Amino acid sequence: MRSSNRLPKQIEDVLVTHRRGFLKSAGLLAVSFGVFGATAIEGADEQSSARAGSPGPYRDPDFHQIDSWIVIHEDNTATFYVGKTDPGQGTGTCFRQLMSDELDIAFEKTTCIMGSTDVTVDQVGSGGSTAIERDSWPMRRVAAEARRVLLEMGSEHLGAPVDELAVQDAVITVKSEPSKRVTYGELIAGKKFNITLTGKNINSVTGKAKTKSNPELKYTGQSIQRDDIPAKVDGSLKWAVDVKLPGMVHARNVKPPFACAKLTSIDESSVKSLPGFIKVVSKGNYVAVVCEREEQAIRAARQLKTTWQKPATAPFPASEDLFNYMRAATAISEPKPGGAGDSELSPGSRRAAEGDAGLRNNAARSAGDSGIHVPPSRPPAAGNPEMRAAVAGPIVVGNPDAAFSGAAKIIQAEYEVPFQGHTAFSGAHALADPSNGQMTVYTNDMKSYSMRRGIANFLGMPHDSVRVVWMMGPQGFGRSAAEDAAFEAAWIAREIGRPVRMQWMREEETAWDTKGPAFLVKMRGALDNGGSLVAYDFHARSCDHNHVGYNEPDSVLIAQLMGTRRANPA
Repeated sequence: MRSSNRLPKQIEDVLVTHRRGFLKSAGLLAVSFGVFGATAIEGADEQSSARAGSPGPYRDPDFHQIDSWIVIHEDNTATFYVGKTDPGQGTGTCFRQLMSDELDIAFEKTTCIMGSTDVTVDQVGSGGSTAIERDSWPMRRVAAEARRVLLEMGSEHLGAPVDELAVQDAVITVKSEPSKRVTYGELIAGKKFNITLTGKNINSVTGKAKTKSNPELKYTGQSIQRDDIPAKVDGSLKWAVDVKLPGMVHARNVKPPFACAKLTSIDESSVKSLPGFIKVVSKGNYVAVVCEREEQAIRAARQLKTTWQKPATAPFPASEDLFNYMRAATAISEPKPGGAGDSELSPGSRRAAEGDAGLRNNAARSAGDSGIHVPPSRPPAAGNPEMRAAVAGPIVVGNPDAAFSGAAKIIQAEYEVPFQGHTAFSGAHALADPSNGQMTVYTNDMKSYSMRRGIANFLGMPHDSVRVVWMMGPQGFGRSAAEDAAFEAAWIAREIGRPVRMQWMREEETAWDTKGPAFLVKMRGALDNGGSLVAYDFHARSCDHNHVGYNEPDSVLIAQLMGTRRANPA
C-alpha cells in the first residue's frame, strides 16, 4: 500500500525492514550513519541496508523547479514532494488528490513525501488550518504545468499536435488513433523536467498552464480512504518515536519544580553509580541526564538531586485568582494602524458599524515584563514577570457610544477562558544525530523548515548543516512541545557527540507543553426597536506574545530555561 506520508527514499531505505529482519532484530528499528550517510539496519536485509544519501550539506530545493515537486518513475507512478506536514487531519491524502487531478495520474499510483527539509521545498510547515485552502494552490499549479510539459513531450514523441492528444491515468494517446500511446514514465522516467517556474515566492509560483475547473476534477472533493489509518491501526506505521540509531543514547529532562525557579546546585554523585549513566548536562536552569538505555535515563532523572531557589513572589496567580488578576492588569498601549485593524472586520461587521451604529474592538494581551516570554502560554520559567495588558487597538468604526446611548436594548456578557493544554496523546520526543559535523533531527513537529533554521541558529551552525526529517507523531489541538524536545535533543547531541533521543514524561508534558492562552472577553451588543444590531463592543485580554513563533531560538523552552532568550522575542 502506498502511504500518503512516505519518507524520503534515502531515509526510507534504512527504516524499512522485512518481517524476517524485524524478528531477527527483536523489534529494533536501527539506522547507522557513517561517512557516506546511513549504511545499515540491525537484522535487515541487504536492500534495507543500502546507503542513505549524502551526509550534507543540505541545500534548499528550488521551488521554481518542477523537479523539486514531482518525480515520475519508470513504472509510471509519481512521487509528490511538499513542504507541509500532516498532523493527523489527512492533508497528505488531500494533497495527493489535488495533484493527481492536475497531473492526470491515478491517485493510487502516487505517493507524497512531506516536510523533510533536504528533499522538499520550504512551505513553512502546517498551522492555522490553511493547508488545503491556501497552501495547496502552488502544488496544483506545479502539477498542471508538469502535465502541460508532458503533453508537449508526448506530442513530439507521437508526432501529433497537443490539441489532438488525450491523457488519462498518466497515459497519453492520439484521439483519432488511440493505439498510438506513450506513458509519462516512458517520456521522462530517469530524467528531469528542467522547467523553471515563475513567481516571487512559493505561494505565487506558477507555470503557463491553468488549473482545472471543478467539473474537471476526478479525485478532489471525493471521499477517498486515507491509507495512513490502517497502518496506524495495525502498528505498521513508522512513527518518529520508532527511529533508533546505533550508538544512540537516551536523555530525560529534570525540570524545575515550579515556575521561575533558579537552579542552585546539582549533586551528580547521586546518579553517577547508576547503571548506564553517562552524564548530567546543564546550562542555566536547564538540566538533563543522559544514559545508555531509556529506563536508565528515567531512573536517573528521578534520582538526581537538585536544589532550586523559589522566587520571592509567585510569577503567576493560582487558577482561582487568574481572571481577577487579568482584570487588574496594567495596559500597555500598542496602537495599530486603523487600516490593518479594519481588514479584520467582516462585511457584516462593517455594515453594522455604518452611520450612527458603531463597532469597537479593543483586544488586550496581558504581558510579562522584559525578563519573561511565554510561548504561546506556558507558565513562566524564568524572570519575575508582572502581568500587564498589551492593547492591540482599539479599533473603532462608526460611533459606538452614540449607538449604545440610543439603543432600545443592550445585551452584554463576559467570558472567562482558562489556559488549556494542547495535550498531545504522547510525550514530546525527538532524535538528533550529530554525525559528520552535521545535525539530522527526526521529529513530528509541524514546521520542519522553521525548526531547521531555529536549531541552526540556536547551535550556531550553518543552515545547510542541519536536516529535519518529518515523521508522523502525536499531535493535539494546537502546537505540541515537539519543537522543544527537538531543540533539547540537538543541544545535548552536540554536547556529547552522540545521537540522542529525548522524550518527555507524561507529567512533564502536562505541566510544560504549549497551552492555549487564557482569555478574558467582554462583549456588548446594542439593538434598535426592530431587533437589529446597531453597535457591538468587544474587549479581550490575554497573554502577551501569544504567538508560538516559527521555532525561533526565542520561542522554545530550553532557551528560556538557559537564560539565552532575548528580553523581547521577535
